[in-house]
Amino acid sequence: SIPYWYQFSSTDSERQFAATEWLRENPHRLHLGIVGLQIVKKNGEAISISDVQNPTQQLNLWTGKLYSTFEIDGEQVKVTSFCHQSLDLLSFKIESKLIETGQLSVKLRFPYPARGKFNSGYNFEHHELHSTKIISEENNNAIIQRQIDNDIYFTKLNWSGKATLVTNEAHQIQLKPGKGKNNIELSCIFSKEVKDEQFPTFEKTAANNKSEWANFWESGAAVDLSGSTDQRANELERRIVLSQYLTKIQCSGSLPAQETGLTTNSWYGKFHMEMHWWHAVHFILWNRPQLIEQQLEYYFDIFEKAKATAKMQGYEGVRWPKMTDPSGTESPSSIGVFLIWQQPHLIYFYELMRQNRANKAFLEKYYPLVKATADFMASYARWDSLSQHYVLGPALIPAQERFEPETTINPVFELAYWHWGLKTALNICTTLNYEPNKKWQHVVDHLAPL
Repeated sequence: SIPYWYQFSSTDSERQFAATEWLRENPHRLHLGIVGLQIVKKNGEAISISDVQNPTQQLNLWTGKLYSTFEIDGEQVKVTSFCHQSLDLLSFKIESKLIETGQLSVKLRFPYPARGKFNSGYNFEHHELHSTKIISEENNNAIIQRQIDNDIYFTKLNWSGKATLVTNEAHQIQLKPGKGKNNIELSCIFSKEVKDEQFPTFEKTAANNKSEWANFWESGAAVDLSGSTDQRANELERRIVLSQYLTKIQCSGSLPAQETGLTTNSWYGKFHMEMHWWHAVHFILWNRPQLIEQQLEYYFDIFEKAKATAKMQGYEGVRWPKMTDPSGTESPSSIGVFLIWQQPHLIYFYELMRQNRANKAFLEKYYPLVKATADFMASYARWDSLSQHYVLGPALIPAQERFEPETTINPVFELAYWHWGLKTALNICTTLNYEPNKKWQHVVDHLAPL
């Protein structure tokens, strides 16, 4: 018999669409919180954007220092900001007579997650769906507990001088400095657990940035276009250098970057593995391979799921996912499941690391990933008895994502990448003194021409 709820709830297509959308959206990135300023004018009214006069901001790429100034009612406000280079910690120094008069305080806002493929990451509605609690406050320190559904995280604060925490609105907490002093320093760390250790002050965070950024710029490759007579040279060099800074802060974490890689929150913040090459391979080419080694661990984390996918589809080895999350669960898609151009990326990473003189321990550790990747590629290529060649597809969708999977065969980029990937895997075997795989060789020797 058909259950009552099935007969009278929604159609199969509606249910399928809802389930698909939920799986594509979840899990998604959370916006941990916004640290800002609460400023009132002399008459007690909160300032508007038009009250902010003469704003300037300067980022020092060498020290990681972000220095901002502006004026309110003729009084200057100076804010110096740092982001710790190995901790999830922000640190600020705020200077202004408005602190002394009680007109300026620090405001923390904790949002609910935003929905939608492309979003800011925050949503200041649905106050009832999450909680914000001050669970500890003593000796210039406080711990705030956040809960969103089953996710719990903590925000720990440390500040200089006398100040008090005040909760005036839902999910908003103000840190009000004591009057009589015209500056305050604040450090704010986000963590999954209640951390009891001493974390860096503003001065130590500034020192951390000065040391780490100097080490970054003094290591690896550099570019200097000052010898060029082209009037565009200075701007091109500026963009190249700035790009190195941006990819360092946005794409060098412990997980692959989301599809767009940089600040915007795209596709719910999920990783698109065909884009991992674009967000990470340049670190090796600029001779900073250590910045992505931890990301390569992710392929071990998702290995069993990728292997299960390949096995379910009748292939050997591992079929790396397209749109995925930290657990390696692939998101439903009418396109992603047909893409294959992300498959050789792992071999590309490995080969560049090898050329960059990776040690034997690294090469031995990651070779099983190379082997499993090549095993899939060789088994995916289909023997065509009529042409006496191995062919790719159908069904597949090439990198352009605009051709029908039922009729697409031998797209040029994928065919060339398949040839390069399997040939490189064979060369890696020779380098490591392993027996070359005969199946890989047979596919390379008989792959369809471009």
